[in-house]
Amino acid sequence: MTEESQLEEKNVVLYDDGQFKVTYLGIIDYKDMYPGEQDIGTGYIQMLVENNSNQDTTVVLTDLYVNGMSAFPMVGMPMDIAPGKRSKNPFIYSYNQLDISERSQVESIEFIMHFWDGLHLSEILGFLSPLII
Repeated sequence: MTEESQLEEKNVVLYDDGQFKVTYLGIIDYKDMYPGEQDIGTGYIQMLVENNSNQDTTVVLTDLYVNGMSAFPMVGMPMDIAPGKRSKNPFIYSYNQLDISERSQVESIEFIMHFWDGLHLSEILGFLSPLII
């Protein structure tokens, strides 16, 4: 990825309760990650998720809306994070059903992020995050 195509990191803390911290870092287009390859119309939501709890945690993104339109979150999820560890695995979505073709057309993102106990698959936390870019 070239320096010109890298997104400026936003570093917006979306959630922090001492056990879990979620920081929004930015969005990256597929064509910027893989220059020269055929553009498949996907965007990558980059977030840093920190697990400061004492349990294995699985993080899932649901109810994703880009510019108020429902978007399907694809591979890149869920995140499995051990206690005291962090993850920057991107959450991936398709532009195809959104009537947009690149990141510069994204005005807002909303989603629900769920934290599950990785062993028992019971929900620990779920929060709605409206994010205006």
